[in-house]
Amino acid sequence: MNKQFIIFGIAILLALVVSALFYTRMQKKKAQPLLPIETQPVATAMYDLSWGKILTREMIKMSPYLTKSLPPGATFSSPSALEGRVLIYPVKANEPIFESRLAPTTVKEGGVAAIITPKKRALAVKVDREIGVAGFIHPGNRVDVLVTISQDE
Repeated sequence: MNKQFIIFGIAILLALVVSALFYTRMQKKKAQPLLPIETQPVATAMYDLSWGKILTREMIKMSPYLTKSLPPGATFSSPSALEGRVLIYPVKANEPIFESRLAPTTVKEGGVAAIITPKKRALAVKVDREIGVAGFIHPGNRVDVLVTISQDE
């Protein structure tokens, strides 16, 4: 039994020494100044934006992103650089606005015209009031009108 007290005493002494060393190490780490985190403001969507939208200043907010983890293509550092640009892909709220999600700078109208190349055409299908597709065609868009008329016999 005397042997067990000696082992127990050594274990307690060893635990105190390790605790003291750990405590002094943590105090030294706490004293070291933290490195400043480098951030860069990036243009992000204020709320969910659908494709075909013409961006306005009210739709864009600036959010700080870590410089090291900044995704490539998120280079817009002011809302004015995006004003008037047209989205060709949807953007979720607080998501950075990438150049790859925007139409070329020559496209100034929103809607279907922004995402359809000159060699392609959009096709309309019959819809009712519940499905409605208003807002796709804007002033200045060129459209072909085809009519099918059935004759009563």
